Amino acid sequence: MITCNNCQTKHKAIFEETGQGHGCSASVFVKNGATMILGHYGSAYCDGDLYTVTPGTVVELGTICDDCVRSLVNSGRATLSSEGNYFGLKHP
Repeated sequence: MITCNNCQTKHKAIFEETGQGHGCSASVFVKNGATMILGHYGSAYCDGDLYTVTPGTVVELGTICDDCVRSLVNSGRATLSSEGNYFGLKHP
């Protein structure tokens, strides 16, 4: 099982060793002082997308689920930073 570091919800693992689960496959990290979210394989919401978290927003580093990413985006606390995903496709 993979656990979201933000809401503590457990998800079925796709790749246990990399922390990727069904609907819980994005990573929160800090780069150059900015908190970022990068979606990975297993995410139905943000696979391959890169988001910047609004400064002052508290987000736990590590694995984050689709529901938490969606909530951050819908509330304006995270914005899409990439113009396309890993595969060069435009974001809808």
